[in-house]
Amino acid sequence: MLHFIRAILLITAVLVTAVACTPDQPEAVPGIQPVDSIYEEFGYNHLHGLGYDADNERLLLASHFGLFALTDEGLFQLGPNRDDLMGFSADPDNPTILYASGHPQGGGNLGVLRSDDGGQSWQQIFTGLEGETVDFHSMTISPADPQRLYGAFQGRLYVTRDGGDSWQAAAAEGLPWQAGFCWGAPCLTADTADPNLIYAATAVGLYHSQDGGENWTLLSDTAGAVSSIGIDPQNNQRLLAHTERYGIALSEDGGQSWQSHQEGIQLNEAEYVFAFTFHPQNPQIVFLATVGNQVYGSQDGGQTWQLLMEGM
Repeated sequence: MLHFIRAILLITAVLVTAVACTPDQPEAVPGIQPVDSIYEEFGYNHLHGLGYDADNERLLLASHFGLFALTDEGLFQLGPNRDDLMGFSADPDNPTILYASGHPQGGGNLGVLRSDDGGQSWQQIFTGLEGETVDFHSMTISPADPQRLYGAFQGRLYVTRDGGDSWQAAAAEGLPWQAGFCWGAPCLTADTADPNLIYAATAVGLYHSQDGGENWTLLSDTAGAVSSIGIDPQNNQRLLAHTERYGIALSEDGGQSWQSHQEGIQLNEAEYVFAFTFHPQNPQIVFLATVGNQVYGSQDGGQTWQLLMEGM
């Protein structure tokens, strides 16, 4: 488990100003480079995804320029890849397996990438259907069946049931595509118990599909627009969300009703949460990331929050 309080003390200021690596930090090893901030190499950057590696007790931060890890010992860049890693999804059972989409540095679309070594190297496993090259701004892996992933691209929903070897387009009837918060796409989150159940955070409320993305219905609009959803890995009725009416909110009944849990959170009016991730074995530990590059953590299941990393 991440030593939470120590992490806060060591990491909170990492991205506010450049902080030199402390002497007790491990020496740099190939593919794992200590850095002072996610802006260090290019002068600007922004986050696109979160994942938690319980084997190595580190929070994975997918960004516009590659992959980072936040640990008790500081911030590290993982691997040589500097592509724009969007739709980032970590296998909850095996954190060495990662998926991403997005854009290469030189422009264009990446299709879907897979890493089998924790982000040290990536291989393209899918380009698209009918000659296209997809760019999943939102992608989610099913904790109930990690061979299943869902991705959104230009008004189409794609699904694989074999770890990315083959893909199909789902009908996605009823899914509102307009004004998605994940860079133009609805923010997708797969249920932790049912591989056929998917949620979509949208500007008109929280939607869900119970048949693997074929048909979608409005689950609740009581919270207004919803920008992101996180699901407790041990209780799939327990959801976290960033909502229009309640801010950071918790539902104990599968999204039917919500209660605000904003303690420790400070966001400006234009900032919203685009990703939540839970510790896969301890759902009391949960993290969120905002479009302003702020990262918060909670050690009480989302009741209260502490700032771990602040953006520019």
